[in-house]
Formats: sequence, structure tokens, C-alpha cells
Amino acid sequence: QWQWYSSQGIPFSVKYPDEDELTTPQLEWIKNHIEEVEAAIYGSNFKDPTLGYRRYIDPQSFIDYWLIYEICVNHEIANPGSVYIYKDRNGKLYAGPVWDFDWGTFSYEASPAAQWGLFMTHAWWYSRLFRDEEFFALARERWAILKPRFESVYDFIARERKAIERSWYTNFDIWTISANINGDERLSYGEAVDRLESITRERIELIDDALR
Repeated sequence: QWQWYSSQGIPFSVKYPDEDELTTPQLEWIKNHIEEVEAAIYGSNFKDPTLGYRRYIDPQSFIDYWLIYEICVNHEIANPGSVYIYKDRNGKLYAGPVWDFDWGTFSYEASPAAQWGLFMTHAWWYSRLFRDEEFFALARERWAILKPRFESVYDFIARERKAIERSWYTNFDIWTISANINGDERLSYGEAVDRLESITRERIELIDDALR
């Protein structure tokens, strides 16, 4: 009832207010607002700081959001049903929260080409946003700031590796894996954690090369 497709063919729905509280005028307002946003993103003046997309969205949040998915090899950013954006009253659109990490995450099974470079600059609105030199420049700036924080995950993996090992075995004593989505279903616990860390390192190096 509260779902629609934008003029760019992207599916949208309203998460909040809840469906039993959302009104038709509210729905029509947000639908019209999304059309305004897309008109700015895909319009001839999309790079203009006043008339273009920056009037409607917070670029930094969209870059930070994208970086998470690039590092994790998470394909959900190309599946708008799992993509979230939010806005405050009279505010801009912000990307987030990140959500849904079960499709290709920390794996090259779904997209082997991700082994050699960025793979989600074409998803959602990003194919257009990355055509703006200032957006790309901001991506470089944010990467320089955030890269050390991302690299701190190696210590976290080392700490948690032992802490959750017992629960891993207990889990699979109860639940049998029947799918093979990410490829780690075939691995032992140690092999899966090793792959998690190695792919994270590879992704950070690839992003670093791409954003220099």
C-alpha cells in the first residue's frame, strides 16, 4: 500500500511512520520529494551546489554508507529493498542505517570482479553521483579519515575469534547449513574467519588504490 517506483525505476517504501499511522498526504509528500531529488540528481545542473543534488542530500553520509558496502562486498546496496535513507523535518536526505549483510558479504562468490576494484559505484544513485568530481574528491577525503578506523577491525577480529568459537559449533549442532550463498558455508570456522580477514584486507587495499 505504501510502496511505489520512482521515475528512475527505483522501488521505495515508507518505513516510518508505521503503515497504520502513515497518511495519504504524507505519502504523496514524500513521493513528490523523491521525484524532486531524482530530478536534481539526473538533471543537467546536478553538479551545481545550489540547484543540484547537494541541495537535497548529505553527500558525506552517502559516501560513508557506500564505503561500508564496498569494504564488505555487500551487494544489498544494489538491491534498494534493503537500502535505507532518512530525513528530519526540513532536513536533507541521509544515507543509512546500513542493513542486511547476507548477500555476498566478505566473499567474491557473487561478484568475482570485485577482486580487482570497486564494484558498487554503479548502484542506486551512485552511478550519477560519482560523475561529480567534487563527490569523488569528498570520497577521497573521507577515506583518508576513515581508513585507520576501518583497519582497527583486525584487532577486533582477533579478539572475537576465540570468544565466539564455541557458539559457532553450538549453532551448527542445532542448525544445518543447506545454502551456499557466500562460500563460507563450506569452510571450517578457522577457514571462514581467515577468509573474512583476508578479504577485508584486500578490499581496504583496493579502495585505497582507487581513491588515491
